[in-house]
Amino acid sequence: RPHFLADWAQRFPRAMAVATACGDCRAELGSRCVTLGSLTLCETCAEDRVSSEAEETPRALVCKRCQEDLEGEFVTTSTDETYHKACFLCDGCAEPLSNTYYPEPEGNLCQICVDKKDALLAKVCHKCKELIPVAETFISTASDQHYHNKCFMCYKCETLLDGTYYPQDGEI
Repeated sequence: RPHFLADWAQRFPRAMAVATACGDCRAELGSRCVTLGSLTLCETCAEDRVSSEAEETPRALVCKRCQEDLEGEFVTTSTDETYHKACFLCDGCAEPLSNTYYPEPEGNLCQICVDKKDALLAKVCHKCKELIPVAETFISTASDQHYHNKCFMCYKCETLLDGTYYPQDGEI
């Protein structure tokens, strides 16, 4: 007999019911039956109902960082993660996060950490030597040179190129 049914049966007296058939499956009730609300059920049907009710019972919200139950004020992110306010920290630098944060594959990041990540991932334009922001589209050549769209031009006449080019002495 499952422990949850035994616990339930201890808390609530068993019905030696007037009913002679189970309220769900209509099987004849023996000396052991359970009353749930106004229904008298055989032990099998009572077990099924109690286990399905236990599955439907909502669980307490838990903080994603510390795994403790949430009480009082807490934060719910755009991805439905919940945190204690004190646990809502940048996954890059561990500084507290405010209303502005950036959900990234490596976790929730603050603006400073996003900027650092972008700088590490950014490419340098071969023509102007400036960083190409991560969010900006750019052109890469077969020789692993990167260009802003506005800088992808012929090095002799400075005509913008449409994708067809002829490399000469490491230039396009």
